Amino acid sequence: MIKKLLSLSTFFVLSLLFFVGCTGMQAPEPNDYTIKLPNNYVVLHVNAKTIVIGLKEKDNSITCYKDEDSNNKLIGIESFVSEFCHNDRFVGAKQVDIDIQSNIDESHPRFYLLDTKEQKIYGPFKSKELFDKQCTELKISNLSSWKKTN
Repeated sequence: MIKKLLSLSTFFVLSLLFFVGCTGMQAPEPNDYTIKLPNNYVVLHVNAKTIVIGLKEKDNSITCYKDEDSNNKLIGIESFVSEFCHNDRFVGAKQVDIDIQSNIDESHPRFYLLDTKEQKIYGPFKSKELFDKQCTELKISNLSSWKKTN
């Protein structure tokens, strides 16, 4: 009986270590989620401190970088994404700072425009007005209203 209990507890601990080691992130929390976006992009809520927009790969991993000739090309938006909007091709993202205690600092937001078809990032823009100007220049319309991620 004790041997069986030790085996089960060992299996649980090793499984937990394997899960955390493979993801490189903390174990999932109850409020974690993904939101589907165009062209295999997703909003990924990893935990209270990490919300990203990335490309969902064939192996179901999420990436913000693409290796092109040994140069990492940014193809997603790293944490902390506080809001997003989208249409059938483009995604807008508002990125803010977050401290170690999960306090969000929106005093210096950065806005990005992501072309999910071409895997191209425009930005960062230091204001919503500059983001809107880029959308106008690219003739991008019908973006959804901004949605909060947390």
